Amino acid sequence: MSILGHTAKELATQYADPAWRERYSKISDLLQILGDCIIPNDYAVSGDINSALALSAEGAKMKDRLIRKEHIPAMEAHLMCALTFGHKELFIDVELTDVEKLASAISSQLVERKIRFPYSYGRDIYDAYSVLFEDEKDVLTLDETFRLIDEVPAGVFQYGTFVLGPYGILNSATSRFVHFSRQVPAFHCAQSTCNAVHPIRLTTGYDATINDERKKLHRILDEESDQTADWWGLALEVRDFAGSYYGDHHSGTVVALIGDCLSDTEFSSLLVYLLDSTKGAFREVVKDALGTGSARDMVAKLTRAEMQQIALLAEESWLTQGLDYLVRAGEIHIPKGEIRRPVTNIRRSSGAFNLVPELGHFGVRFVSSDPGFASLRERRLLHKLYLKDDLTDTEELDWQLRGFDSDDLDERLENFFRSTDPRSALRRMVLARKTNMIMACEEVGLEDGEHLSDSDLVETILWKLGFAVHFEDDPHGYFWDLHQRISALTQSSRISGIGESETFRGVASLYFTELEGLLIDSLAFGTWALLTDHTSEFSPFSYDNEHDRLLGLSRLQVAHDLSGNEHENFDFTSDKMDLYSLVRGFGILSKELARLEQDRSASARSAGSFPQFEGKTELKSFVFRSTVPYLDLTDASRVRLREGLSQITNQMISPVEVNQVRNDYSHYRRTSPEIDRMANALDAIGTAVREIENLGLARLLCAPSGFESDAWGRSQHKFSGPRSVEHLFARPSSYDWMGLPGLNQPQYIVRSAGFAEPNEVLRFTQRFESEFSRMWNGYPIRRAATVSIPVGSDEVDNHSENQR
Repeated sequence: MSILGHTAKELATQYADPAWRERYSKISDLLQILGDCIIPNDYAVSGDINSALALSAEGAKMKDRLIRKEHIPAMEAHLMCALTFGHKELFIDVELTDVEKLASAISSQLVERKIRFPYSYGRDIYDAYSVLFEDEKDVLTLDETFRLIDEVPAGVFQYGTFVLGPYGILNSATSRFVHFSRQVPAFHCAQSTCNAVHPIRLTTGYDATINDERKKLHRILDEESDQTADWWGLALEVRDFAGSYYGDHHSGTVVALIGDCLSDTEFSSLLVYLLDSTKGAFREVVKDALGTGSARDMVAKLTRAEMQQIALLAEESWLTQGLDYLVRAGEIHIPKGEIRRPVTNIRRSSGAFNLVPELGHFGVRFVSSDPGFASLRERRLLHKLYLKDDLTDTEELDWQLRGFDSDDLDERLENFFRSTDPRSALRRMVLARKTNMIMACEEVGLEDGEHLSDSDLVETILWKLGFAVHFEDDPHGYFWDLHQRISALTQSSRISGIGESETFRGVASLYFTELEGLLIDSLAFGTWALLTDHTSEFSPFSYDNEHDRLLGLSRLQVAHDLSGNEHENFDFTSDKMDLYSLVRGFGILSKELARLEQDRSASARSAGSFPQFEGKTELKSFVFRSTVPYLDLTDASRVRLREGLSQITNQMISPVEVNQVRNDYSHYRRTSPEIDRMANALDAIGTAVREIENLGLARLLCAPSGFESDAWGRSQHKFSGPRSVEHLFARPSSYDWMGLPGLNQPQYIVRSAGFAEPNEVLRFTQRFESEFSRMWNGYPIRRAATVSIPVGSDEVDNHSENQR
């Protein structure tokens, strides 16, 4: 059949038969697998593959020419024509090609490792590269490629419904485009402030006959005609690839998320959910691979690569619903504030909106780097809540939009959308009636939304839409509540004698316990923040309240041991520190800061540990010239910190010995001297804790709360935290290549630790102890230093707000 139209759309109009299109799509997927695989130079074409591939008359004609005139072996000539798919006319006979036999033949080649795909999820390739290669590379030779892929499991990818992996080829319940790229994430460079995972390009056997001889075919096709029909484009056209590509839900896939972000235990739980909670549908899909039995037994011995391949047999909705359920049930434990996103596969985005999957406390979602993307989803949701052609709905919407002036209902809804913050808008509209709640849950893919509280429902929908959801966590909130209560009890005793001693003692016990927890937390964080060389850490400028807490207290202990104070014996690493030790700790830290200033040379950064841009540009600066960040702060900041820390200790020791009041409260009596003593102690404690907070040594998490920019590229980023804490950062900045966190995520801001004007201060993101953090322990692994070019700004998002 001669084809006059050469575009994919023109071809699609001529090949309209659904059955033909389905076969054509499957053949194109299988040929794409053969085109993408890695082969050795001695690769021999499979007879089974060739026998399954039927060539058209044009394809047979080209094959004959390649054999007779170009002296290409018959096996290679046949497969060459098939892999080309067609030129002006199709080289494949779609009706006569045996799709099942072709898939089986390719599957056998995968299992026998004659054609190769490496497993590229998680850290397998990353860790293997770090062991095999010391330096940074852009491209691996064929020998190096096979050395690397021999160290990792079989790769898991999906071409249409065909899922590749350790089992060979399996058929999925849904179609995906998760294709292999020979450019794989492999290493972090030596640059300590660079967070990018650098890729290396793998090499296939270009000297294999099937590859080496193809240049002859290409020459012939180039000489014959430039009127090439888009046969590969036809495969995308018949699948409506563009329709899914431009979608903002269905184009997203959780493949990279489950591969990079679930531990083996969590992965097993997901498969068990799929086996037990899809009414037998998933069991039917996997029965050939896993057989039958209890879900736990069926997945118990699966390797990670096998679990990944089995998971891709599921429909995408099953996977997202399963992840949501497991997070809500606590089987996948995600601390509030942790956000898991792909690590080594962070660049695997989907669709036109570059969707990236994330997993958080409210489940799974797909987000875009487009700053207005979540708002566009919100607007669409608001428009779907009410049917414009239904009188009851329009009357209800009219009532909900009262106060927004306009004769046109759509215009009023638009005004409402633009003038109301998303949380308030959803609370008002989604919670207005049950049908709205159901529609909203369907829109964002939320199961069982009716079982959530109003607050959790709104927050979950916000999360699913793509908005930042910050948990209002004030670690000092309970302390200040108790402080107000015990102060009131003390004053009531002074004025009227009202109140029972038992009540007072009960509140005092809670109060002093909370105070001790607050002080030890601030001591640990403050010491760690001021004395740690953050740029050399595995997770720069990121605080883990378990590991880093112990590190901070250990360094405080070293400071005490070096102080020469033989009259007091403190153990800051003990689980049972008393209040006096904690109060004295701030003074000890102040003296340690002063000691370090006396011998700056001992903390000087070695020449080899500076970033490469240092000294080579006047536009960007690196101020951390010491391994102790405190020493690189401004003069005013250093004085403020030393004096502030010293005052905290002095306020709680003299003239009121807060620790003694704490020890004596159980004997409290409502006598004037004791009332005055307690009141003075409470005043001193309140002043000291406020000073800790003002210095920024308390772990009060601040979140982005405002952004302003002008036409000249200048911007201001506002952060807000508990009790009206605010901080403003200005951009552009000369200091955003130093590896500090990006300005679009919550962080602890040490407001007194300024290292540059106008408001550049030390700041840190949260890390959490979780299955995810344990998966990525010891990551990144830096390469040996070489001459290379740093990639982009280092003030960027790390792979997760977990930040390990």
